[in-house]
Amino acid sequence: MQQEIFNPNNLSHHHLSLLLGRDDVSYSITDELTKMVVYIKSFHLREASNRSTYRLIIKDILNQEPLFKNNFNKVVLGIHNANYTLVPDDFIHQKNLDLFYNFNHLPEEETELYADNLPHTDIHTVYGIDRQLIQLLENIFGEFTLQHALTFLVKQLLEDHKAYGGKRMYIYVEKQHVDMLITAQNKLIFCNSYRYTTPEDLLYFIINAGNKNQFNFTLHECVLLGDIARRDANYQLCNQYISNLSFSHRPIAKKYCSELQQLATQQHYNLFSIY
Repeated sequence: MQQEIFNPNNLSHHHLSLLLGRDDVSYSITDELTKMVVYIKSFHLREASNRSTYRLIIKDILNQEPLFKNNFNKVVLGIHNANYTLVPDDFIHQKNLDLFYNFNHLPEEETELYADNLPHTDIHTVYGIDRQLIQLLENIFGEFTLQHALTFLVKQLLEDHKAYGGKRMYIYVEKQHVDMLITAQNKLIFCNSYRYTTPEDLLYFIINAGNKNQFNFTLHECVLLGDIARRDANYQLCNQYISNLSFSHRPIAKKYCSELQQLATQQHYNLFSIY
């Protein structure tokens, strides 16, 4: 999907945002002069049982995209298919990243550890990425900025909703994964990710997260983002049990060409937050 006047041969004043997801890969191109998203494309991924298979799938997709051969003004990558843990700022240090990461995840060979500062919080996201995947990205894009996709998501949500003083749950949905965040007075108080296979699984994770964080589903709002629509079974079941359910708007930091209006506003929220 692209702006009618989009010129694929003149992208030196554009930046590329790429989201390497768990179920999808998507990218957008933004005109730096107008701050407008002028191009978007996404791919559904077949299931990968290990990092090697995932890397090969990503390699096939990226190598087949002719637009990636352009010299962009900036390339920013968000990776969602990376195990993570959240660590308070007071404990974070580059030398002890493995201590926190290995506490929640089994150590894997050829894993590069990173730590992102989560803006508007006192937390860092510590995560591990396959070193060979990083090398693949460097071979294709050269220089780029990289953060965990959750870092971009949390930052954008807290900025977009900073005027809201109540309690909220944000539910970012993919085909088989979901991220859940709860904020109070625009402070992050809960964040976790789950894999689900049925609408009942998804509803269980939502209700369970709410109950553990004194979230009142009648008084407080649940905001849906990502790959979910009113016609979906996931929405239909959640709507039966959660009365205060709504869809998000797009990130307010960007403009969007008129051709993107056919997309629902909750779609690609995480991608649009990468810049």
